[in-house]
Amino acid sequence: MSIVLTSIVALAHDPVLRTSQYAHTSWRLQDGVFNGIPTAIVQTADGYLWIGTTSGLVRFDGVRFVPWTPPPEGSALSKGVYALGASRDGSLWIGASDMMRWKDGKLSSYPNLDARINAILDDPAGGVWATRSRFQDGQGPLCHFSDEAVKCFGPRDGISIPYAGALSRDSSGNLWLGGSGGFARGKPGSFETFVPPALKPLEQLGGVGAFAEGSNGSMLIGMVQSGPNMGLQQFKEGHWSSFTSDGLDGETIQVSNMLTDRAGTVWIGTVSQGLCVVRDRRSDYYRSSDGLSGNVIRAIYEDRENNIWVVTSGGLDRFRIPKVLTFSSREGMSSDYAGSVLAATDGNVWVGNHDALDEIHEGSVSSIREAQGLPGRRVTVLLEDHLGRLWVGADNTLSVREGGKFHTLLRSDGGPIGTLQSLIEDRNDDLWGILAPSLSRLMHIHGVTVQEETVGAVGSHISSIAADPAGGIAVGFRSGETATYRDGLLRMAIPKANGTTYQLQQTSDNHLLVLSSAQLTGWQNGRPQRLEPKNGLPCDVPFTFIVDKQKTLWLYSSCGLIAIDDRELQRWWADPKAKLQYSLFDSFDGVQAAQTSFTPGASEAPDGKLWFVNGAVAQMIDPKNLPRNALAPPVHIENLIVDGKSYPPLQALRLPPLGHDLEIDYTALSLAVPQKVQFRYRLEGRDKDWQDPGTRRQAFYTDLSPGRYQFHVIASNNDGVWNSSGASLEFAVEPALYQTWWLRTAAIIAALAIIAWVIRRRMQVVAASMQARLLERLDERERIARELHDTLLQGILSASLQLEVADRQIAEDGAAKPLVHRVSNLLRQLADESRHAVRGLRFRYSEEENLEHALTQISKDLATPNGVKSHVVVEGTPRLLRSVVRDEIYRISAEALANAFRHAHASTVEAVLEYGRTRFRLLVRDDGQGIDPEVLRAGREGHFGLSGMRERARKIGARLKIRTAAGAGTEIDLIVPSSAAFERPDPHGPVYWIARLYSRLSRP
Repeated sequence: MSIVLTSIVALAHDPVLRTSQYAHTSWRLQDGVFNGIPTAIVQTADGYLWIGTTSGLVRFDGVRFVPWTPPPEGSALSKGVYALGASRDGSLWIGASDMMRWKDGKLSSYPNLDARINAILDDPAGGVWATRSRFQDGQGPLCHFSDEAVKCFGPRDGISIPYAGALSRDSSGNLWLGGSGGFARGKPGSFETFVPPALKPLEQLGGVGAFAEGSNGSMLIGMVQSGPNMGLQQFKEGHWSSFTSDGLDGETIQVSNMLTDRAGTVWIGTVSQGLCVVRDRRSDYYRSSDGLSGNVIRAIYEDRENNIWVVTSGGLDRFRIPKVLTFSSREGMSSDYAGSVLAATDGNVWVGNHDALDEIHEGSVSSIREAQGLPGRRVTVLLEDHLGRLWVGADNTLSVREGGKFHTLLRSDGGPIGTLQSLIEDRNDDLWGILAPSLSRLMHIHGVTVQEETVGAVGSHISSIAADPAGGIAVGFRSGETATYRDGLLRMAIPKANGTTYQLQQTSDNHLLVLSSAQLTGWQNGRPQRLEPKNGLPCDVPFTFIVDKQKTLWLYSSCGLIAIDDRELQRWWADPKAKLQYSLFDSFDGVQAAQTSFTPGASEAPDGKLWFVNGAVAQMIDPKNLPRNALAPPVHIENLIVDGKSYPPLQALRLPPLGHDLEIDYTALSLAVPQKVQFRYRLEGRDKDWQDPGTRRQAFYTDLSPGRYQFHVIASNNDGVWNSSGASLEFAVEPALYQTWWLRTAAIIAALAIIAWVIRRRMQVVAASMQARLLERLDERERIARELHDTLLQGILSASLQLEVADRQIAEDGAAKPLVHRVSNLLRQLADESRHAVRGLRFRYSEEENLEHALTQISKDLATPNGVKSHVVVEGTPRLLRSVVRDEIYRISAEALANAFRHAHASTVEAVLEYGRTRFRLLVRDDGQGIDPEVLRAGREGHFGLSGMRERARKIGARLKIRTAAGAGTEIDLIVPSSAAFERPDPHGPVYWIARLYSRLSRP
């Protein structure tokens, strides 16, 4: 942007500045921020402000006053603090009934120094200097304090004053100390004492109370008593003279404190007359009637951001230079009813006020009233024409000021023009004015001719006018329409807007800005577009606006003064939805925006300064020389609070377990405008991204899990300068007993053991149930076998014997002989098959006989008659199978082998037993003719081998697959999960070890 931010010092030299124009904040005793009367002030290296009181110390971060609780050895502070000092090593020096030093969390003292400390001054070489009184050791009123030693200076060193209070150092390094009867100047080993003649008769009743370095090598010396050759004196090269400036006679004031700030302004604290400020040989007072907390000044201090702090008997005050200066009756304006402002080309600024026309010239405010020729009291409109003449509306008149005199224009009938609320000059140098009350009439002034013209329909109300660069004027109506008026013709320019049109301005790039009661609208090529919060602006409709020579748009709005530079404006013209960058000057910067009834409400001076009025005061901002706070604020973490209990912010802090609410208090020490300090923080271990709390100075977390965390906070000052390093704190949340790793591990082991026990118990129950069902099935099979043997088989055998008897009785050539032979053979075959079935129903191999041996025996029995090669292969380490599962596997394998030997016409049959960690597998394969697909699907009529194998596999939770192809043999693949197949878990698997652990734990 075209806004230039400079140091605060630059603006301090502006002669316009008066003490009443500083931004002033006051904290009073009745506000409850101090327990005692403030006495001293200092800023330590960490950025904190310390205020000494009659009852102790208070620390201030710009927002919070925190009473300081000293360790037990600091009990003397409760009797009062008289002086404070800060050294470059970060120490806070506390002057009370003795000297104390607070550094790195430790309080040390110099107990053998029985004296009152009155002032403390940092020594660039190390340590501090201090003045004292009420001492009895005779060593003198000036002492130097270092880490261990104290050395005092007195009469032997050239210091002959009995005690000292004031202490200062000049640019040459000389120390100045003052007290009753005079002052001393010099360096260790070469002090010289001076006694002003006026002080000699007073002895102990008066003395030198303050020093401040003046101009041209002089020293300003303030005395606590006023009178001839007293008060504020100037001392140079051994000569005395009374100090005088515009508005100040030095002999009339009683000086208690003084400070020359970095801009050269002298701040003078008085015994009872408040504050006197001298800049550029001009002075003014600031007292309790102006808002000062008290008229008794006890200390004046300038912090590192150039804020001036004043300690009074009634509290604490802060003065800082704002970005926007205000001119009111306190600065000499005639009244606080400023309704219009005009910055003229000659450098003068004219303000239309209620009782006068005010003029601001080089910092001086003067007023022209009726007695000085103003043709009225209430000044309304102001205008500077192309000839540099000033036009002034006063009451119901319009006058032009030339040669210091006003010439009033009259209507053709000799009457006054009437009350004007707006006045402009068009491209042809004619003047146009809106009369009040606003109707459809305009006042047209051509040269000295005044005529009234009706513009718009009867009953319409004109609310704003502006010069049209193309000629004529632009006219805005209360109904919202905007038109052009040229050569007596009114042409509608844009449609009806939302609300009354208050201000019109044609920009240099041929755009039209229209301010109505509801919005600020831009028009380009006949299309409207709103400038509003959707574009990123902090608030809506401004009271007035102005485009300066740099093409920056300034909006005087309810939330402050908004500046949008030309580059951002062009972005908006190109994209009405664009999010714009802007600068905001709010109430903390001095802005007091409000509506005014007359024009102009804003004006730009030749030097680029912008002036605004709000119906009460005039305000000025200098975009080229804005004060800027360039110091990044120190950031501190102050406190941690867990469920209401506070913990100091120590590194590696360990917080108790089961904390519900955690609050982390932090601060940033920018004391200029602490309300605008912005923060960002992140808790590593919890937050993934930076959190943006705005100006809030606390972070809140709930139910943090046990573990280590690091809290990091950064901050920016009021001008957006960030301290990106910030402050950080590592801490840990302790786990509760049930949150410890070893207890969680034990709980997991116990849970696994319980699960293992449940699984094992379940397996035992299932196995027992299966065993019981198997035994029942076996008993039933044996019963069926007995029944078959005792009935069917015996019947077949009996029939076979009867046929054999019959066969012997039939002749060899008998016709029935062949038939009897066939029936007898069938009966013998049926008997063999019945015996085989009964044997199968009754067969149960021994538990001691392993599956490999059983299958080998079956293969031998079946292979020998057919001449088929067979063998059994075992893979893996054999493990004990559950009896129920083992029996079913045996029967499936027996059926598979029988089918292979009897029906496959194979040359080789192989059985594979695989003992795996996760399964048991039985694979029976041959190289025979294969199984017909229809037989594989539906089985052979009258045979139930395949279906029986499938049923047995389902019963034990196994998976049975049959793979076959014509001429390629058959594979029967049975897979049983290890949890169902084996009696015990895999000795190399986790279940085995959990079960083993369970077994050990369950032993008595």
